[in-house]
Amino acid sequence: MTNERLPILLRWLCERDIQIDDSIRVLDDPVSGISVVSTDKIIESASTIAWIPKSAILSVRSCSLAPNIPFAPYGHDAHLALSTALYAELLRGSASQWYGYLQSLPIRTVPLALFWGVPETACDDEDGEQARLWITNTQVEKELVTDTGTIVLDDIRNYYHSSAKPMFDRYHLHSTLLGFHYAYSLVSSRAFLVDSYHGLSMVPIADAFNHVNENHVHLESNYDVCPICGSLSECPHDTEEKSDIHMDEDGRRYAYPSIGVQGNDVCEMVVNRIIPPHMEIFNTYGSRLGNAALLARYGFSLEGNDNDMISFDLSSNNYQGSALSRSCFQQLLYALAQAWNRGTPSMITEESSLVFQPDLDATEEQEDVASPLPFRSLLYINSDAQISVHLWLFAALRRILADRHLANIYLDRPTDGNASWKDSQDAARLLAQAMQLQIQVEQLLAADDEDRDIEEVTVSKQLTYFLSGVAREVCLLCSQKAQSIGKSSNLSIAELGDLLDGLDDNYPKTRLAISQVILERSLLESCEASWRELGDAIAEE
Repeated sequence: MTNERLPILLRWLCERDIQIDDSIRVLDDPVSGISVVSTDKIIESASTIAWIPKSAILSVRSCSLAPNIPFAPYGHDAHLALSTALYAELLRGSASQWYGYLQSLPIRTVPLALFWGVPETACDDEDGEQARLWITNTQVEKELVTDTGTIVLDDIRNYYHSSAKPMFDRYHLHSTLLGFHYAYSLVSSRAFLVDSYHGLSMVPIADAFNHVNENHVHLESNYDVCPICGSLSECPHDTEEKSDIHMDEDGRRYAYPSIGVQGNDVCEMVVNRIIPPHMEIFNTYGSRLGNAALLARYGFSLEGNDNDMISFDLSSNNYQGSALSRSCFQQLLYALAQAWNRGTPSMITEESSLVFQPDLDATEEQEDVASPLPFRSLLYINSDAQISVHLWLFAALRRILADRHLANIYLDRPTDGNASWKDSQDAARLLAQAMQLQIQVEQLLAADDEDRDIEEVTVSKQLTYFLSGVAREVCLLCSQKAQSIGKSSNLSIAELGDLLDGLDDNYPKTRLAISQVILERSLLESCEASWRELGDAIAEE
């Protein structure tokens, strides 16, 4: 089948007016599958190497069951809808107008971490079961939950039984949950958000480019088409408001705006940078995706991924002993963060080597302290083992709550267990002084012995005691997190490495899972070591 599918695909591409520049060549490897490489030519930046008419893409709007599938523009609903559209065409086999393209897709379910060890998937073997156990409490496990808090697998299963299967039965298409999982895995690992009409779509040849973060090409498309009929030019629906969303909310692949070729409505693969001859050409599935997201959505990971992170949740373990409700703790933290942002120059944090300021969007600029803050995206350790300023504020709040003297100074504590700031700006000033002291100690630690002559600043014992407590809180957060990760939390990183080295090659999913555990444990231990060194230095002063 492998030897036949490439000629069939190429014929189908020609029939659908999909053009491929002669500077590239499509290959089919028995192991790695279809990929794209450059020929003997240098490909210049900004050049277009493939043109795909939108009439050739497979979407909810264009599939054979188009009138029956509710359209969703983006998000998980869009993935479920496109999975239905794709599965319908797969079930039609050679009768589908996309058969030439579909037969070139992987014949097995993409081994997304989402499916590891799950019954009624192709990943419920012993390897998948072991891998599932290893990702316990890792970032990968967090990726298996939607932004609304529902379990992704539950959403898939419920959608299939309530919406997709009845539709397939009505058209006499024999379907199974296993087959729907297969279609979902293809959508998760290959689909693009194309425009306001088609939404999430399967784009032939564009999905043949494999992933790296430093990609060579990207997909461009006219996004702002009529959302009702898909017209790029003037149409009767022009009075309707057009959408201006240009990317998937989940951070997955999307099409950049394009002017098209000679006014035609097409998708283009455009070169980002010069591509030398005879090398594989890569796209990116998302420039900010860490290995956890790659494993969950695409079934692979990258070595040395700068987007890796470890996030912390507002679980009871993270503020135990405070006798506060989660919502109260969250409001205190949010108010403290707002006071910090209003009264503290960002340059203070920028001088720290242990704390960094993450990029914030409009969501974090709300002034309403009762509004939900996406702590999951702000409380984290990055790939350099630095903590976000929000995680630092998190640790500082824990320290204040744990210190009865400080709590009495800065908080009103009613008898019902709730609390509020007496003056959040006053608390922020304490934290600003602590950060300044921390930066000075960091500089002393970074300096050579003979250069440790930085002018000492007189600080109160209360401030040094407070900062020392913050350092202990960070260490505690890291150690608690490390102890909860993976199947065998009692094993050291060295022992995990030995286990990985001795693992049979028939356990690729388990290998990926253990590698993720080693990555996360290493970041946590590195972070903890840095903060323990800081705490010890403060104690010596």
